[in-house]
Amino acid sequence: MTPAWMPLLCKHAHYEESQLRPLMVTYEKYAHPEHSHVAEITPIEKLPQ
Repeated sequence: MTPAWMPLLCKHAHYEESQLRPLMVTYEKYAHPEHSHVAEITPIEKLPQ
């Protein structure tokens, strides 16, 4: 998924992408069936009000 760290995530997590460790290990872990493939869910553009 590109970009991995969207402006919405930056706003709510209070971290810039440059402050994070590589995300591939986490993505690969949560892309497996035992974690219901949650890493493959398309991110939302806007949080519900």
